[in-house]
Amino acid sequence: MSTVATSLRSTAPRTRRREAPRPVLTAVPAAAPSHGGMLIVCAGLLLSGLLALLFLNMSLAEGSFRVHELQRTAGELADTEAALQQSITAVSSPSALADRASGMGMVPAMSPAFLRLSDGAVLGVAEPATAESTFSVVAGNR
Repeated sequence: MSTVATSLRSTAPRTRRREAPRPVLTAVPAAAPSHGGMLIVCAGLLLSGLLALLFLNMSLAEGSFRVHELQRTAGELADTEAALQQSITAVSSPSALADRASGMGMVPAMSPAFLRLSDGAVLGVAEPATAESTFSVVAGNR
C-alpha cells in the first residue's frame, strides 16, 4: 500500500500556492555617451580662434601705428624737400649768379666764342674781358 498511496498522492491535483507577483521587466536605455571630450575640443578651438584674432588685431594696430609714423616722416621730408628746392631756386636765379660771379672777380665776356663738338670748329672771335664791364640782368616777361 505504500506504493499505491505514494502514487495516488502524486497524481492528486495540487493546489497552487500563491506566489509573489513577478516584477515586470522593462528595457533600460543605454547610458548616453559622454560629450565631455567634444566639449573640450570645441572650447579649445574657440579659445585658439579668439587668441589668433587677438594677435591679428594687435599686429594690425601695430602696423597702423607704423604707417602713421611713416606718413609723419614723409610729411617732414616733403617739407624739407620744398625748403631745399626753394633755396636752390633762390641761389640759381640769374641775379644771384651775377652777384656771386662779381664777388669772385669774374667779368662778363663781350664777344664769346663757341666750339662745335662734331668737327671741333671754333665759331666766333673771342676777345679778353675788361674789368670795367659789369653784369646786366634783364628780367623780361615771357
